[in-house]
Amino acid sequence: MEKMIIVLIDDQPFFLIFMEELIKQIEFPIQIETKSFQNPEDALDFIEENDVDMVISDYVMPEMSGIELLKEIRNLPDRESVIFIMVTAEHARNIKREALQLGATDFLTKPIDKLEFLPKVRNLLRLRLKEKLLQNKAELLKYEIERNLKEIKTRDKEIILRLSMAAEFRDEMTGDHIERVASYSKLIAQKLGYSESFAEDIYLAAPLHDIGKIGIPDNILKKKGKLTPEEFEIMKKHTIYGYRLLANSKVKVIQMAAKIALFHHENWDGTGYPYGLKGKEIPVEARIVSVADVFDALQEVRPYKKGWKTEKVFEFIRENAGKKFDPKIVDVFIKSKDEIIKIKEELSVEHPYFSSLLNTEIDNLPTP
Repeated sequence: MEKMIIVLIDDQPFFLIFMEELIKQIEFPIQIETKSFQNPEDALDFIEENDVDMVISDYVMPEMSGIELLKEIRNLPDRESVIFIMVTAEHARNIKREALQLGATDFLTKPIDKLEFLPKVRNLLRLRLKEKLLQNKAELLKYEIERNLKEIKTRDKEIILRLSMAAEFRDEMTGDHIERVASYSKLIAQKLGYSESFAEDIYLAAPLHDIGKIGIPDNILKKKGKLTPEEFEIMKKHTIYGYRLLANSKVKVIQMAAKIALFHHENWDGTGYPYGLKGKEIPVEARIVSVADVFDALQEVRPYKKGWKTEKVFEFIRENAGKKFDPKIVDVFIKSKDEIIKIKEELSVEHPYFSSLLNTEIDNLPTP
Protein backbone atom coordinates (compact mmCIF):
# COMPACT_ATOMS: atom_id res chain seq x y z
CA MET A 1 0.00 0.00 0.00
CA GLU A 2 1.85 3.06 -1.26
CA LYS A 3 -0.53 5.91 -0.43
CA MET A 4 -3.95 6.98 0.81
CA ILE A 5 -6.12 9.00 -1.60
CA ILE A 6 -8.48 11.73 -0.38
CA VAL A 7 -10.96 13.28 -2.82
CA LEU A 8 -11.99 16.87 -2.03
CA ILE A 9 -15.18 18.28 -3.61
CA ASP A 10 -16.39 21.86 -3.35
CA ASP A 11 -17.58 24.33 -5.96
CA GLN A 12 -15.54 27.06 -4.24
CA PRO A 13 -11.80 26.86 -5.12
CA PHE A 14 -10.82 28.64 -1.90
CA PHE A 15 -12.18 25.84 0.30
CA LEU A 16 -10.41 23.20 -1.81
CA ILE A 17 -7.08 24.96 -1.42
CA PHE A 18 -7.70 25.44 2.31
CA MET A 19 -8.42 21.73 2.86
CA GLU A 20 -5.40 20.70 0.74
CA GLU A 21 -3.13 22.81 2.95
CA LEU A 22 -4.61 21.39 6.14
CA ILE A 23 -4.14 17.82 4.94
CA LYS A 24 -0.45 18.53 4.26
CA GLN A 25 -0.09 19.11 8.01
CA ILE A 26 -1.33 15.62 8.94
CA GLU A 27 1.43 13.30 10.12
CA PHE A 28 0.77 9.84 8.74
CA PRO A 29 2.87 6.67 8.25
CA ILE A 30 2.27 6.59 4.48
CA GLN A 31 1.80 9.26 1.82
CA ILE A 32 -1.52 11.10 1.61
CA GLU A 33 -2.50 12.25 -1.87
CA THR A 34 -5.34 14.70 -2.49
CA LYS A 35 -7.46 15.06 -5.63
CA SER A 36 -9.64 18.19 -5.78
CA PHE A 37 -12.78 18.71 -7.89
CA GLN A 38 -15.22 21.58 -8.27
CA ASN A 39 -17.61 19.41 -10.29
CA PRO A 40 -19.00 16.42 -8.35
CA GLU A 41 -19.64 14.47 -11.54
CA ASP A 42 -15.93 14.63 -12.41
CA ALA A 43 -15.15 13.51 -8.87
CA LEU A 44 -17.57 10.60 -9.22
CA ASP A 45 -15.80 9.43 -12.39
CA PHE A 46 -12.47 9.53 -10.57
CA ILE A 47 -13.86 7.64 -7.55
CA GLU A 48 -15.27 4.94 -9.82
CA GLU A 49 -11.93 4.40 -11.56
CA ASN A 50 -9.56 4.65 -8.57
CA ASP A 51 -9.07 3.05 -5.17
CA VAL A 52 -10.13 6.05 -3.10
CA ASP A 53 -9.90 6.03 0.71
CA MET A 54 -11.77 9.16 1.74
CA VAL A 55 -14.17 11.69 0.23
CA ILE A 56 -14.71 15.13 1.79
CA SER A 57 -17.61 16.87 0.05
CA ASP A 58 -19.59 20.01 0.50
CA TYR A 59 -23.35 19.53 0.75
CA VAL A 60 -24.44 22.57 -1.30
CA MET A 61 -23.20 22.40 -4.91
CA PRO A 62 -24.97 23.51 -8.13
CA GLU A 63 -24.54 20.37 -10.24
CA MET A 64 -25.22 17.74 -7.58
CA SER A 65 -25.88 17.93 -3.84
CA GLY A 66 -23.68 16.13 -1.34
CA ILE A 67 -26.59 13.75 -0.61
CA GLU A 68 -26.96 12.85 -4.29
CA LEU A 69 -23.21 12.33 -4.59
CA LEU A 70 -23.21 10.07 -1.53
CA LYS A 71 -25.98 7.93 -3.05
CA GLU A 72 -24.02 7.57 -6.28
CA ILE A 73 -20.81 6.59 -4.48
CA ARG A 74 -22.52 3.97 -2.32
CA ASN A 75 -24.05 2.43 -5.45
CA LEU A 76 -20.62 1.93 -7.00
CA PRO A 77 -19.13 -1.59 -6.70
CA ASP A 78 -16.56 -1.96 -3.89
CA ARG A 79 -17.04 1.61 -2.68
CA GLU A 80 -19.33 0.95 0.28
CA SER A 81 -16.45 1.26 2.77
CA VAL A 82 -14.94 4.50 1.43
CA ILE A 83 -14.95 7.13 4.18
CA PHE A 84 -17.38 9.94 3.34
CA ILE A 85 -17.24 13.21 5.29
CA MET A 86 -19.92 15.74 4.45
CA VAL A 87 -19.37 19.45 5.05
CA THR A 88 -22.63 21.12 6.14
CA ALA A 89 -24.00 24.14 7.94
CA GLU A 90 -23.96 23.90 11.72
CA HIS A 91 -27.73 23.46 12.13
CA ALA A 92 -28.42 21.09 9.19
CA ARG A 93 -29.72 18.25 11.38
CA ASN A 94 -32.17 16.83 8.84
CA ILE A 95 -29.45 16.67 6.22
CA LYS A 96 -27.12 14.89 8.65
CA ARG A 97 -29.77 12.30 9.53
CA GLU A 98 -30.42 11.57 5.86
CA ALA A 99 -26.70 11.38 5.13
CA LEU A 100 -26.13 8.93 7.99
CA GLN A 101 -28.89 6.68 6.67
CA LEU A 102 -27.20 6.69 3.25
CA GLY A 103 -23.83 5.72 4.70
CA ALA A 104 -22.02 8.96 5.57
CA THR A 105 -19.13 8.38 7.96
CA ASP A 106 -18.87 11.78 9.66
CA PHE A 107 -19.43 15.54 9.27
CA LEU A 108 -17.55 18.82 9.27
CA THR A 109 -19.17 22.18 9.79
CA LYS A 110 -18.56 25.35 7.80
CA PRO A 111 -16.60 27.41 8.45
CA ILE A 112 -14.10 24.54 8.83
CA ASP A 113 -12.30 24.48 12.17
CA LYS A 114 -8.66 23.44 11.81
CA LEU A 115 -8.60 21.95 15.32
CA GLU A 116 -11.55 19.71 14.39
CA PHE A 117 -10.51 18.97 10.84
CA LEU A 118 -6.99 17.65 11.47
CA PRO A 119 -7.68 15.02 14.18
CA LYS A 120 -10.93 13.90 12.58
CA VAL A 121 -9.39 13.28 9.17
CA ARG A 122 -6.27 11.69 10.70
CA ASN A 123 -8.26 9.33 12.94
CA LEU A 124 -10.59 8.24 10.15
CA LEU A 125 -7.61 7.63 7.87
CA ARG A 126 -6.05 5.44 10.56
CA LEU A 127 -9.22 3.36 10.71
CA ARG A 128 -9.24 3.06 6.93
CA LEU A 129 -5.60 2.00 6.89
CA LYS A 130 -6.21 -0.69 9.51
CA GLU A 131 -9.21 -1.93 7.56
CA LYS A 132 -7.17 -2.21 4.37
CA LEU A 133 -4.28 -3.94 6.14
CA LEU A 134 -6.69 -6.48 7.63
CA GLN A 135 -8.25 -7.01 4.21
CA ASN A 136 -4.82 -7.55 2.68
CA LYS A 137 -3.93 -10.03 5.42
CA ALA A 138 -7.18 -11.88 4.83
CA GLU A 139 -6.51 -12.03 1.09
CA LEU A 140 -2.94 -13.20 1.70
CA LEU A 141 -4.17 -15.86 4.12
CA LYS A 142 -6.77 -17.00 1.60
CA TYR A 143 -4.09 -17.21 -1.09
CA GLU A 144 -1.79 -19.22 1.18
CA ILE A 145 -4.59 -21.61 2.13
CA GLU A 146 -5.57 -22.12 -1.50
CA ARG A 147 -1.94 -22.63 -2.52
CA ASN A 148 -1.35 -25.16 0.27
CA LEU A 149 -4.56 -27.02 -0.57
CA LYS A 150 -3.51 -27.16 -4.21
CA GLU A 151 -0.12 -28.56 -3.21
CA ILE A 152 -1.77 -31.16 -0.99
CA LYS A 153 -4.18 -32.20 -3.75
CA THR A 154 -1.31 -32.43 -6.25
CA ARG A 155 0.72 -34.51 -3.83
CA ASP A 156 -2.20 -36.80 -3.00
CA LYS A 157 -3.00 -37.21 -6.68
CA GLU A 158 0.55 -38.23 -7.52
CA ILE A 159 0.77 -40.70 -4.63
CA ILE A 160 -2.55 -42.32 -5.58
CA LEU A 161 -1.76 -42.46 -9.29
CA ARG A 162 1.68 -43.94 -8.68
CA LEU A 163 0.21 -46.50 -6.29
CA SER A 164 -2.48 -47.44 -8.80
CA MET A 165 0.23 -47.89 -11.42
CA ALA A 166 1.62 -50.82 -9.41
CA ALA A 167 -1.38 -52.94 -10.40
CA GLU A 168 -1.71 -51.58 -13.93
CA PHE A 169 2.01 -52.15 -14.55
CA ARG A 170 1.72 -55.83 -13.69
CA ASP A 171 -1.36 -56.10 -15.89
CA GLU A 172 0.48 -54.48 -18.82
CA MET A 173 -1.79 -51.47 -18.73
CA THR A 174 -0.31 -47.99 -18.98
CA GLY A 175 -0.62 -44.74 -17.06
CA ASP A 176 -2.83 -43.07 -19.60
CA HIS A 177 -5.47 -45.78 -19.04
CA ILE A 178 -5.92 -44.97 -15.36
CA GLU A 179 -5.77 -41.24 -16.04
CA ARG A 180 -8.54 -41.59 -18.62
CA VAL A 181 -10.68 -43.75 -16.32
CA ALA A 182 -10.27 -41.09 -13.61
CA SER A 183 -11.23 -38.29 -16.02
CA TYR A 184 -14.24 -40.16 -17.44
CA SER A 185 -15.43 -40.90 -13.90
CA LYS A 186 -15.14 -37.27 -12.85
CA LEU A 187 -17.06 -36.10 -15.93
CA ILE A 188 -19.86 -38.63 -15.34
CA ALA A 189 -20.16 -37.56 -11.69
CA GLN A 190 -20.42 -33.92 -12.74
CA LYS A 191 -23.02 -34.68 -15.39
CA LEU A 192 -25.06 -36.64 -12.83
CA GLY A 193 -25.20 -33.51 -10.68
CA TYR A 194 -22.92 -34.58 -7.85
CA SER A 195 -20.90 -31.96 -5.99
CA GLU A 196 -17.51 -30.84 -7.20
CA SER A 197 -16.05 -32.36 -4.03
CA PHE A 198 -17.52 -35.77 -4.95
CA ALA A 199 -16.25 -35.40 -8.53
CA GLU A 200 -12.74 -34.59 -7.31
CA ASP A 201 -12.80 -37.53 -4.90
CA ILE A 202 -13.87 -40.01 -7.56
CA TYR A 203 -11.16 -38.63 -9.86
CA LEU A 204 -8.57 -39.56 -7.22
CA ALA A 205 -10.22 -42.82 -6.14
CA ALA A 206 -10.99 -44.33 -9.56
CA PRO A 207 -7.35 -45.13 -10.48
CA LEU A 208 -7.20 -47.56 -7.54
CA HIS A 209 -10.04 -49.74 -8.86
CA ASP A 210 -7.70 -52.61 -9.85
CA ILE A 211 -5.11 -52.24 -7.07
CA GLY A 212 -6.03 -55.75 -5.90
CA LYS A 213 -4.44 -57.23 -9.02
CA ILE A 214 -1.07 -57.05 -7.30
CA GLY A 215 -2.29 -60.10 -5.37
CA ILE A 216 -3.07 -62.17 -8.50
CA PRO A 217 -0.36 -64.63 -9.68
CA ASP A 218 1.44 -63.69 -12.90
CA ASN A 219 0.50 -66.95 -14.63
CA ILE A 220 -3.15 -65.87 -14.39
CA LEU A 221 -2.85 -62.11 -14.61
CA LYS A 222 -0.62 -62.20 -17.70
CA LYS A 223 -2.06 -65.27 -19.38
CA LYS A 224 -2.38 -64.66 -23.12
CA GLY A 225 -5.29 -67.00 -23.64
CA LYS A 226 -8.73 -67.33 -22.10
CA LEU A 227 -8.83 -68.09 -18.38
CA THR A 228 -10.18 -71.41 -17.18
CA PRO A 229 -13.16 -71.30 -14.80
CA GLU A 230 -10.81 -72.01 -11.90
CA GLU A 231 -8.42 -69.27 -12.97
CA PHE A 232 -11.27 -66.80 -13.40
CA GLU A 233 -12.40 -67.47 -9.83
CA ILE A 234 -8.92 -66.52 -8.66
CA MET A 235 -8.94 -63.42 -10.89
CA LYS A 236 -12.24 -62.30 -9.37
CA LYS A 237 -10.54 -62.14 -5.98
CA HIS A 238 -8.71 -58.96 -7.04
CA THR A 239 -11.79 -57.05 -5.94
CA ILE A 240 -11.48 -58.46 -2.42
CA TYR A 241 -7.72 -57.98 -2.30
CA GLY A 242 -8.13 -54.38 -3.39
CA TYR A 243 -10.73 -53.75 -0.71
CA ARG A 244 -8.51 -55.28 1.98
CA LEU A 245 -5.61 -53.07 0.93
CA LEU A 246 -7.73 -49.92 1.17
CA ALA A 247 -10.27 -50.72 3.91
CA ASN A 248 -10.48 -49.01 7.31
CA SER A 249 -8.81 -45.81 6.13
CA LYS A 250 -9.70 -42.53 7.80
CA VAL A 251 -9.12 -40.71 4.50
CA LYS A 252 -12.34 -40.02 2.58
CA VAL A 253 -10.84 -40.63 -0.86
CA ILE A 254 -9.36 -43.98 0.21
CA GLN A 255 -12.71 -45.00 1.72
CA MET A 256 -14.32 -44.30 -1.66
CA ALA A 257 -11.51 -46.17 -3.44
CA ALA A 258 -12.11 -49.21 -1.23
CA LYS A 259 -15.78 -49.31 -2.29
CA ILE A 260 -14.83 -48.93 -5.94
CA ALA A 261 -12.22 -51.69 -5.74
CA LEU A 262 -14.72 -54.10 -4.15
CA PHE A 263 -17.81 -53.35 -6.22
CA HIS A 264 -16.71 -52.15 -9.68
CA HIS A 265 -17.37 -55.60 -11.22
CA GLU A 266 -20.92 -55.79 -9.87
CA ASN A 267 -23.56 -55.61 -12.61
CA TRP A 268 -26.84 -53.68 -12.55
CA ASP A 269 -28.81 -56.91 -13.17
CA GLY A 270 -27.07 -58.85 -10.39
CA THR A 271 -24.83 -61.02 -12.59
CA GLY A 272 -21.55 -59.46 -11.45
CA TYR A 273 -19.11 -60.31 -8.64
CA PRO A 274 -18.06 -60.69 -5.87
CA TYR A 275 -21.54 -60.45 -4.25
CA GLY A 276 -24.00 -60.39 -7.13
CA LEU A 277 -25.48 -57.08 -5.99
CA LYS A 278 -28.29 -55.49 -8.00
CA GLY A 279 -29.19 -51.95 -9.01
CA LYS A 280 -28.72 -49.33 -6.34
CA GLU A 281 -27.34 -51.89 -3.91
CA ILE A 282 -24.10 -51.17 -5.77
CA PRO A 283 -22.47 -47.91 -4.56
CA VAL A 284 -22.83 -45.18 -7.17
CA GLU A 285 -19.10 -44.53 -7.30
CA ALA A 286 -18.54 -48.14 -8.33
CA ARG A 287 -21.33 -47.94 -10.93
CA ILE A 288 -19.68 -44.86 -12.44
CA VAL A 289 -16.19 -46.36 -12.55
CA SER A 290 -17.57 -49.57 -14.04
CA VAL A 291 -18.72 -47.69 -17.15
CA ALA A 292 -15.53 -45.63 -17.37
CA ASP A 293 -13.24 -48.66 -16.94
CA VAL A 294 -15.03 -50.91 -19.44
CA PHE A 295 -15.18 -48.12 -22.01
CA ASP A 296 -11.44 -47.58 -21.88
CA ALA A 297 -10.33 -51.22 -21.35
CA LEU A 298 -12.21 -52.52 -24.38
CA GLN A 299 -10.24 -50.14 -26.60
CA GLU A 300 -6.90 -51.24 -25.16
CA VAL A 301 -4.78 -53.71 -27.12
CA ARG A 302 -3.96 -56.68 -24.86
CA PRO A 303 -1.88 -59.84 -25.43
CA TYR A 304 -5.07 -61.88 -25.73
CA LYS A 305 -7.28 -59.42 -27.68
CA LYS A 306 -7.40 -56.60 -30.17
CA GLY A 307 -8.62 -53.16 -29.20
CA TRP A 308 -12.20 -52.29 -30.15
CA LYS A 309 -13.13 -49.27 -32.22
CA THR A 310 -14.53 -46.39 -30.19
CA GLU A 311 -17.96 -46.46 -31.89
CA LYS A 312 -18.27 -50.19 -31.19
CA VAL A 313 -17.54 -49.58 -27.50
CA PHE A 314 -20.17 -46.86 -27.27
CA GLU A 315 -22.66 -49.29 -28.82
CA PHE A 316 -21.65 -51.97 -26.30
CA ILE A 317 -22.19 -49.56 -23.40
CA ARG A 318 -25.59 -48.57 -24.82
CA GLU A 319 -26.69 -52.18 -25.33
CA ASN A 320 -25.75 -53.11 -21.77
CA ALA A 321 -27.75 -50.36 -20.06
CA GLY A 322 -29.95 -52.07 -17.49
CA LYS A 323 -27.86 -55.24 -17.75
CA LYS A 324 -24.25 -54.62 -16.91
CA PHE A 325 -24.55 -50.88 -16.32
CA ASP A 326 -26.79 -48.38 -14.51
CA PRO A 327 -29.17 -47.04 -17.24
CA LYS A 328 -29.03 -43.50 -15.88
CA ILE A 329 -25.23 -43.47 -15.97
CA VAL A 330 -25.23 -44.89 -19.49
CA ASP A 331 -27.65 -42.18 -20.61
CA VAL A 332 -25.39 -39.45 -19.21
CA PHE A 333 -22.31 -41.13 -20.67
CA ILE A 334 -23.76 -41.40 -24.17
CA LYS A 335 -25.00 -37.80 -24.08
CA SER A 336 -21.46 -36.74 -23.14
CA LYS A 337 -19.93 -38.58 -26.10
CA ASP A 338 -18.12 -35.55 -27.54
CA GLU A 339 -16.53 -34.70 -24.19
CA ILE A 340 -15.57 -38.35 -23.62
CA ILE A 341 -13.86 -38.53 -27.00
CA LYS A 342 -12.07 -35.25 -26.30
CA ILE A 343 -10.70 -36.67 -23.04
CA LYS A 344 -9.60 -39.83 -24.87
CA GLU A 345 -7.75 -37.81 -27.49
CA GLU A 346 -6.11 -35.47 -24.99
CA LEU A 347 -4.91 -38.36 -22.80
CA SER A 348 -3.77 -40.63 -25.61
CA VAL A 349 -0.13 -39.82 -24.81
CA GLU A 350 1.41 -41.38 -21.72
CA HIS A 351 0.93 -39.38 -18.55
CA PRO A 352 4.22 -37.74 -17.39
CA TYR A 353 3.84 -39.32 -13.95
CA PHE A 354 4.29 -42.74 -15.50
CA SER A 355 6.82 -42.17 -18.27
CA SER A 356 9.50 -43.95 -16.21
CA LEU A 357 7.25 -46.89 -15.33
CA LEU A 358 6.14 -48.13 -18.74
CA ASN A 359 6.74 -51.80 -19.47
CA THR A 360 8.78 -50.97 -22.56
CA GLU A 361 11.26 -48.92 -20.51
CA ILE A 362 11.41 -50.71 -17.17
CA ASP A 363 14.66 -52.56 -17.93
CA ASN A 364 16.49 -49.46 -19.16
CA LEU A 365 19.08 -48.04 -16.77
CA PRO A 366 17.84 -44.66 -15.46
CA THR A 367 19.91 -41.57 -16.14
CA PRO A 368 21.89 -40.73 -12.98
